[in-house]
Order: sequence, then structure tokens, then C-alpha cells
Amino acid sequence: MALRKWKQNPLSCVAYLRMSTARQGLSLCAQRKVILDWAEVAGVEIVAWFEDPARSGATHPKRREGLLGALQALESLKAGVLVVAADDRLSRDTNHAGWIATEVADLGAVVVDASKPEAEWIAQMFGRMQAQS
Repeated sequence: MALRKWKQNPLSCVAYLRMSTARQGLSLCAQRKVILDWAEVAGVEIVAWFEDPARSGATHPKRREGLLGALQALESLKAGVLVVAADDRLSRDTNHAGWIATEVADLGAVVVDASKPEAEWIAQMFGRMQAQS
């Protein structure tokens, strides 16, 4: 299997945070900590942070300023990763989540859920890439 040819820098990440209400368990501060902890293990740099506070996950992605800013930053900063603290921070609507994933892929980047077990494997892969450069 051939290794993926990155269009963007896989060691450069844009972080996206979303929280619809203050009653949710994963506050913006908690999301930031999950992402920072993952980035430290992965050995990657968070080059930009974007937030959509008080914004429902059912809101269409084109109506979320923070998400649109994150997508623009992936391209302008040549970042290879859009990192979120949990996949439901992207969207609670599967059609919207698919749209976001397609947009990210079209930019030559990937979405990483920092809370998933595979995020540890991805972090190790990034660490190896960094050691080789």
C-alpha cells in the first residue's frame, strides 16, 4: 500500500471547537484541553483555533462562522489536519458531517477526533514523520 501524498502539512493542525449550551459536558475549555493533550503526544503544531460557541450541531456548516474560518485556515495555512475534541463537535447531522469531511478532503487534509483510540495511533504516526524530517 502506498503512503498518502499530503497536499498540506500533516504536522500543522487547525483546531475547531463547538458547544451549543453551557449545560453540555464538554465545555470549550475541556475541548481545548483534549486537543492540546493530543497535539503534545502527536508532536504537531496547532496553528489556528476556531470556535462556534452557542451554536447547535444541527446548524448547517455554511452558517457557522468558526467552522468556515477553520476550513479557510486549512487552505491558507497549508494545514493537513482539522482536529476536534470529539466527532460530534463537527455536526450532529450525518449529511452535514459528510459535507464537512468532503470539504476537508478536497483541501488535502483529514479530520482527527482527538478523543478516539485511533487518535493515539495517528499521533504516533505524526511523531514518526516528525522524527524523519
